[in-house]
Amino acid sequence: MDIREKFRKDETELRALVEKALDYIGSKKLEQAFLYVRKSETLSVSVRKQIPEKVDYSNGLSMCVTVFNDHCRGSASSSNLSESSVFSAIDAAADISAHTSRDEFCGLPEKEDVQYEVTDFDTFYPEDADPDAMIERAAELERICLAREGIKQAVSSTAANSSGMIVAGSTMGQVVAFPSSFFSSSVGLVAEQDGVMERGSGYHFSYRSDKVWPLEKIADEAVNDTLSRLGGRKIATRTAPVILDKDVASSLFMWLGTAISGRPQYRRTSFLVDCLGKQVMPEWLTIHEDPHIVGEMASDCMDSTGARTTKKDFVTNGVVASYMLSAYSARRLKMRNTGNADGNYTWLITNSGISRTDLERKMDTGLVITDMMGVNFNSVTGDVSTGCSGYWLENGVKAYPVKEITVAGNCRDLFMNIVAISNDINEKSSVKTGSVLLDHMQIAGQ
Repeated sequence: MDIREKFRKDETELRALVEKALDYIGSKKLEQAFLYVRKSETLSVSVRKQIPEKVDYSNGLSMCVTVFNDHCRGSASSSNLSESSVFSAIDAAADISAHTSRDEFCGLPEKEDVQYEVTDFDTFYPEDADPDAMIERAAELERICLAREGIKQAVSSTAANSSGMIVAGSTMGQVVAFPSSFFSSSVGLVAEQDGVMERGSGYHFSYRSDKVWPLEKIADEAVNDTLSRLGGRKIATRTAPVILDKDVASSLFMWLGTAISGRPQYRRTSFLVDCLGKQVMPEWLTIHEDPHIVGEMASDCMDSTGARTTKKDFVTNGVVASYMLSAYSARRLKMRNTGNADGNYTWLITNSGISRTDLERKMDTGLVITDMMGVNFNSVTGDVSTGCSGYWLENGVKAYPVKEITVAGNCRDLFMNIVAISNDINEKSSVKTGSVLLDHMQIAGQ
């Protein structure tokens, strides 16, 4: 059977199961309910020293149901998709709702916010998994990397292939299907200099296999990342300008996302509480969310509660234009649901129209951070500190690698101190930003 035909059959069966579940919910006189059933197949392989180290196959089955009765909420899940198990999960969710406290803000989205039609974002390209071909792909990636000068060993080389189908339904009249596919390759490497070893990596993923980077390109990323860490040193404690490489710069905007999310806003535990309409970033900077980009893996027409997603600005010319709200948080704040129950979709960040090289020339002298580890972010105060590595820049030119240092600051200051953003956009992240130049951060070294 052709794999697409197989998934069409799965969709038909899962739709029928969801419809039976909704009929059962109706027979129980439950006020509101949302449920989904999921079926997926995943094959992943790992190779080391040209020998298959691990081959994992999973055939995932799951369902989850949430019931609302008199504004009391109950949820239950199951890994068994038999009709009796699904009905039992519904009964369990109903029983749980009878023992939870009443919350007037609980419930499904308002009818005008419900999305009934599914948009095809052209991200479903399933393939039959071929273990031998995937093992050979991982082995070839390892061979390419080990042939590069300076690489001592490969920690692991992997390949993965996953396809699945989710069918969701609610008492608001929805029964919708979401197919998905995912392919990836990655490699971890070790290099050595003067008896000191450093690790680096490279990876890429896509919804279709022919859009995953060629192995040579993944190897280039992994080798460059690994070799760039050799000879790293600490620097003296100081305050200095900092560039966040495009691969870590998304964290800066995710900290903002946490601050403008509904829950910390209504709980008043955000370091930017009541920030709607207030300036939090430079006037030239806008954050636009587009959940509807064809071919983008972060695209979706509805959130996990069934609410419609929309294009919108969260920051316009540096001013907070919207919070990220679910049905629940919107009711708590007396605002309109934004369809962000699951967080952000694709964020498009304004850049300054300059290259990464020009960004480094603009900074002239300072720290470029390429990796962060052990991030400590306090969402109440906005304080953040993180261990990091990268390199020191002198007169716009890379001077030497830097490691084992910590940088710290407060997000209020970091946001307002964004000097420029280059156009080297990180396409692997849902936050489409280039490298970010910050006026200064505190650096703790030796």
